[in-house]
Amino acid sequence: MHARDCVYNIYLFRSIIMAKLLCEICYQARSLDNFLFSTCGHGFCTSCTTSLDKSRTCPSCRKPRKKADVHKLYFTLPEQDVIDVHSEAQSLIHSMTNIHTESTLSLTDKVTNGLKEAAKKSKMDADTASKLLEVAKNMEDNLRPIFFRLQLERDEKRALQEKVNLWQPRVIQVEALKAEVARSKQELESVIRANQRTIAKNNQLASQLEADRVEIEKLRKDVIDERRLYKERDELVQQLKRDLEYSRKQAVFLNKKLKVLAQSSSSNRISAGNTADDTLIVKPAVLGPSMKWETLVKAMVKQGFTVEHNHSGPSVRFDPPDPTKRSITFQKPHPDTTINPILLKEFNKKFRKYCGRDLFDSVECREVLSGVHL
Repeated sequence: MHARDCVYNIYLFRSIIMAKLLCEICYQARSLDNFLFSTCGHGFCTSCTTSLDKSRTCPSCRKPRKKADVHKLYFTLPEQDVIDVHSEAQSLIHSMTNIHTESTLSLTDKVTNGLKEAAKKSKMDADTASKLLEVAKNMEDNLRPIFFRLQLERDEKRALQEKVNLWQPRVIQVEALKAEVARSKQELESVIRANQRTIAKNNQLASQLEADRVEIEKLRKDVIDERRLYKERDELVQQLKRDLEYSRKQAVFLNKKLKVLAQSSSSNRISAGNTADDTLIVKPAVLGPSMKWETLVKAMVKQGFTVEHNHSGPSVRFDPPDPTKRSITFQKPHPDTTINPILLKEFNKKFRKYCGRDLFDSVECREVLSGVHL
């Protein structure tokens, strides 16, 4: 609607309602001082204009409107006493098209009340008044519940929006915390994987350390056995030296006996009174039997011993079945070598000392070493 048409309508309304204008929203006749106009030319009462602060368009022409552009009009009109009631009714019915989905419930109530008040005027004919009341009733029955529900939905939407605005910072904070937790989880998984690799490496090193410890312990035992063997061998060498010296003396003595026997054989007689004196009788030295190395090993195994070969030296260790007993170390000869009776006697002496019994006491050993006596 142009400004010229707006001025004409204002002039017409003022002349009809005695210097008062009709608000197309609430249908209340008010003085010009109580009206505010937009740049499009349409004006409404101060109360209705305030309710339109949130609306961006004019209810009459749908043109853009701004709160800052609302203003008053100042002009002088001649007063008239003629009221065109029919035109007022038509204007009220036509202005109902200004109600739209953005209108409030109070606005529809104002329009309904305006229709009822217009129908109550004394100069309104019965037909027009009936139509106005019918329109007002239809608005109350049909339109008002709709706008009531719309108002509830708007209030609910506004409340939800307030909640959204309230929770939005918290949601952003939670999202940030969620991202931080995800990063922390990845870092934790990396640390766990690194820890697992470290544990695996430590286990590997521990296994290697245990193997080295076992090897060192074995070498230590071998060294101890070697030292013991060297000592025993030295003792044996000393014993052999003593035996050799004894044998040498015996040989000298036997030579002397042989010379005496040779001299006495010519006379072919031996004194009967000296039969108890055996100083000149030659007797073979009984040193005991000898045996193969394999036979000795079988005898020891029969006794329940285990054979441990020393890889760092030429010795063998016989471990008894009783772990509280000491092991017996022996110089390892060639498998086909016959053990010297003296060495065998020394070995049996060690066996008797460590185990508290003779090497050949058991029936099993006697079966293996049948005919062998120490």
